[in-house]
Amino acid sequence: MGSLFFIFVFLRQFIIDLVAFQGDLILGRDTLATSLGAKYAVYIAYAISFAGIISFTAITVLAVKLKYILLLLCIIYYLVLLKKIGKTDYLISLRYEFLIDANYILMALIMLAL
Repeated sequence: MGSLFFIFVFLRQFIIDLVAFQGDLILGRDTLATSLGAKYAVYIAYAISFAGIISFTAITVLAVKLKYILLLLCIIYYLVLLKKIGKTDYLISLRYEFLIDANYILMALIMLAL
């Protein structure tokens, strides 16, 4: 479970940093996206996400708790959002902040169903 929550929190914070990328450049804030550039930072986020997904899936299968694989939908949601944000040139941060935090509702519904 630790790897799942690490990836969940990492992706959430990374997407927030990516949405605030333009403002961070103006203000001089140092984030992963501003340090490496948005393109390379997105590749790193994908790599960390897929490593977390693989480790969580392996642990879940070995522990024979297959129903918890449904929690990967929350990570997939963030990956789809990350892909969409990566294609956008101009971001309206308020709209994306709602979409980022709407994933908590999805996670709560999945946890209630389990």
